[in-house]
Amino acid sequence: MDVLYDIAQTMPINETLCTDPVKAGELLGEAAKNYSTMKDFAGEYKGMRLSLLLDRETMQPLLTVHGKTPHRIVLSDRPSITMKRFAMMGQAAIDRIKEVQKERDKLAANIADAKEKARLPFPYAKEEAKKKARLIEINHAMAESMPERREEKVAREPAGTPVRQPVLAR
Repeated sequence: MDVLYDIAQTMPINETLCTDPVKAGELLGEAAKNYSTMKDFAGEYKGMRLSLLLDRETMQPLLTVHGKTPHRIVLSDRPSITMKRFAMMGQAAIDRIKEVQKERDKLAANIADAKEKARLPFPYAKEEAKKKARLIEINHAMAESMPERREEKVAREPAGTPVRQPVLAR
């Protein structure tokens, strides 16, 4: 109950400073009973504005905490449950931040691996150059043997190994 007490101690709701979490939950429940009280609702928690809205899909009242990232809390019929959900909001944000950091670290590792692989030479470059040279020879021989292809210009490529450009440099 300590966490709930800390939350309610600093929570002004509709010009009433709540020092009891149950009373704060009751005031939130009363404010969420109809649209006119939801519209006129004013609250604050640690410098973050609170607002009430109605979820369009479930038609349940939601408490929105407007910080850097808005958090939504589903209000319950029982004030103590509402305040427990409010108390868990901070931990949920911390957990989400940790998840995003893990994902970011994985992506950074994947990018580093991809950069390293892009620096490596193409493993089949010599084989590719031989096959291209042979294809050019075959095309040239076909052009010599077929009168209709004699007029076509057959491009000749040097048989050297091509230089592979890194993917990130393109």
